[in-house]
Amino acid sequence: GVTQRRSAGVAVGAGKAVDRLAGIGCLLSQNSSDMEIYVKKITPGGPAHENGVLKEGDVVLSINGVSTQNLKVKDTWDLVAGPELTTVTLKVRRSANQTISTTLLRRSIKDYAPNPRPGSGYF
Repeated sequence: GVTQRRSAGVAVGAGKAVDRLAGIGCLLSQNSSDMEIYVKKITPGGPAHENGVLKEGDVVLSINGVSTQNLKVKDTWDLVAGPELTTVTLKVRRSANQTISTTLLRRSIKDYAPNPRPGSGYF
């Protein structure tokens, strides 16, 4: 069958100023059939793009050791985002028999996203 994927916006949370957001430069989404969280888009110039390990379509298995199995994509914000110049480790599944872990340095979203806004889904 055909697997349909839908995007779900990621809430940044009240009180977080856009100019202080730090992330890894990718859009995460959730598969509507099996609820897996995956990398939908990698932002050019962002940490994930420069690192070169994550690929669009990778399924995110854990963030800093926390399983994404029972999370909604909006719940991943507090795991991925954090203080600028700190690290976050993602474990992803690329294929049935290939899992990859990579550690990324968070950077200010305003450095690589021209018009960031809370709730846009970008990390």
